[in-house]
Amino acid sequence: MNDAQNHTRTPNGYIPLHRSKYHNHIALKEGKVFIYDDSGRDPDETDDGPLYVAEDILNERGGIKVNAGGEYGPTANIPVRDRHCFSITDQGQLEFYSANVDLEGAIKIGRRLGLKVDMVTNIYDPKTKK
Repeated sequence: MNDAQNHTRTPNGYIPLHRSKYHNHIALKEGKVFIYDDSGRDPDETDDGPLYVAEDILNERGGIKVNAGGEYGPTANIPVRDRHCFSITDQGQLEFYSANVDLEGAIKIGRRLGLKVDMVTNIYDPKTKK
């Protein structure tokens, strides 16, 4: 049984995949992975509207990079798009935004999309010295 089969659908048809205490949540719908904050119970009800993972960008990056540092633990910066995104960047790609997920969320996205997830460790950062 996979992760999506363990959950029930929201009223808008999303299947919750991951909830985070401090970072964005993850849901599935119509073959896409969506990231959303806690301003609504599913991506359609949030302030930003539904943001889906930009799989093409993650594939170009060679997977998901998780930054080991952070106030609330490791985070991954995930490229996302909204349903109305038709702007083209200077590189000829559809415009995208970024959303942070925690380590467990990054692993679930990586597993769902068949991408590797790498942990980037910060051994020393002089900016954090007080």
